[in-house]
Amino acid sequence: SLCLGIAGENLTARLRTWSFRTFLRQDMSWFDKEENSAGALTTKLSTDASLVQGATGSRLGTLVEISVAMLLSLIISFVYSWMLTLVLAGFIPVFMLAGFLQFRANAESIKSSTDSSTVAGKIVIESLVNIRTVTSLGIQSNFFQSYTNEIRGPYKRALIKSPVLGAAYGFSQGVLYLGYVVTFGFGAYQVTRQPGDIAHSTFSNIFVVFTAVIFGALGAGQASSFAPDYAKAKQSANRIFALLDREPAIDGYSEDGLKPVSIHMYL
Repeated sequence: SLCLGIAGENLTARLRTWSFRTFLRQDMSWFDKEENSAGALTTKLSTDASLVQGATGSRLGTLVEISVAMLLSLIISFVYSWMLTLVLAGFIPVFMLAGFLQFRANAESIKSSTDSSTVAGKIVIESLVNIRTVTSLGIQSNFFQSYTNEIRGPYKRALIKSPVLGAAYGFSQGVLYLGYVVTFGFGAYQVTRQPGDIAHSTFSNIFVVFTAVIFGALGAGQASSFAPDYAKAKQSANRIFALLDREPAIDGYSEDGLKPVSIHMYL
């Protein structure tokens, strides 16, 4: 995870450097477009490069760790009590769904506060950079109203999604108690069996199986919740490479073309 985290940060820094260099390379007509304003480009520079880490960096290390942990948890469970493991195997998809919902509920609660950041950030940056002009024209209230309108949308969407996210989080927590009931219900039956019976097991073995299967499945569900971040990372990478591949009509970095052999100056 440490090595992947360092590699991810180096990639982010490199993408930001390349993107900024490409900004400076573009001709003036490119900056006249609304989507290429100073505020929008600043926000893209900070967000697109960071979103690429959804498919690289420490996130990739986390996926590997969770996958290995899930595999080992199943192996350990079958070794300690194969019968209880088979009983819990039918509930593994439910546990994975619970882990997915729990992680996404937490992620969505954070994401809702950052929606529409590109336009809102553009308004803030442009108003502060040109604060002298804004003040001299007396249009502070206009910018304030525009900013308020941009953040009101995410606020309303958050109010609508909050009950859904709360229900999803409650379901994910309730599934844990379902695991308790199934594990210790069937486990009690196994403990009461006589030694030598194929269904017999000890309490310590039951607890090991419970911990391995349930928390392994929850971890796998959380790993699957990274899929939307991977999709966003691909979209951000496509936008960055589309920018890097753009050839301006007037290239300030190009050394091609006719060059003067000598220059004479007269005063």
